[in-house]
Amino acid sequence: MGEFLLFFSICLTGLYFFVKHIMLLFSSLQILVIPNGYLTSTFGSQIRNNGTMKNETVITKGSFECPEILIEQNSCLSIHGNSTSTKPESSYNQLIEWIDEFEGDMLKIDIDLDHVNCRSIRLLSQAIFKADSKHNIKDKSIEWHFKDKEQKELGEMMSSLMEHTEFFLKFKE
Repeated sequence: MGEFLLFFSICLTGLYFFVKHIMLLFSSLQILVIPNGYLTSTFGSQIRNNGTMKNETVITKGSFECPEILIEQNSCLSIHGNSTSTKPESSYNQLIEWIDEFEGDMLKIDIDLDHVNCRSIRLLSQAIFKADSKHNIKDKSIEWHFKDKEQKELGEMMSSLMEHTEFFLKFKE
């Protein structure tokens, strides 16, 4: 009887995780058509559709584990939400590519992440260091929003590594 109960509980646990992941997959798998010619999925990945990324509004719809990334025509970049995906490259590699192609003379980055993992921190660091090292951007600023001590320390650490970018720490309530 004990072996049957153990087997039954293992099967139920496996079924629970399977159903949970299937529900999450279908609840967050949406494809949006953005007027600027991009197809955007809620996993944070974009599919180019006969367009370039320069000076266009790009919306990367966030999910429970991927941040929403908004790039507006006035050179304002907003990254907010959670960044806890085990594969955040789809969002951040496109962000790094956009920064690499950016030719404006002003860039403001607003970072407001609730939860973030190490992999996301590494990729986010690459993106903001790429922006910091672009000499054609004369006016660069980053606003790092934090709600606890760990987020503040992470922002202070990133701030100390910036050479050409104004870095502001903002407490959020």
